[in-house]
Amino acid sequence: MSDFKVSLYKIHLKQSSHTAADGTEVTFRAYIEIGGTHESGSSKEVTVFFLAKNSPFPAKNGYRAGKKDWLYAPIEEMPIYIDILRNEKPTWIRVNIDDAAYTEISTVWEHAGEGE
Repeated sequence: MSDFKVSLYKIHLKQSSHTAADGTEVTFRAYIEIGGTHESGSSKEVTVFFLAKNSPFPAKNGYRAGKKDWLYAPIEEMPIYIDILRNEKPTWIRVNIDDAAYTEISTVWEHAGEGE
């Protein structure tokens, strides 16, 4: 597992489709590009596609496309991602080098009741 501290993100509201790595044609309503930096100076990009309610899901929730990981989530989860990216600090991209399906966005341990 490698950790990359989130440094940038960009929200795209777009109705489109593409073919996932397993050949599934997915329809999405939005996506977020997230960039992070490892303590070694290397960088990582993750794109989270928020699928339309009627879209099929790929066999895995994540794939590696070159140096980028692509994750898939239901459109209903988009506000959760935006809230974390806007309000939590630090936020991390945790990457499993062997399997993009285990890539995740996470926060660090916090004390309960911080009042955020």
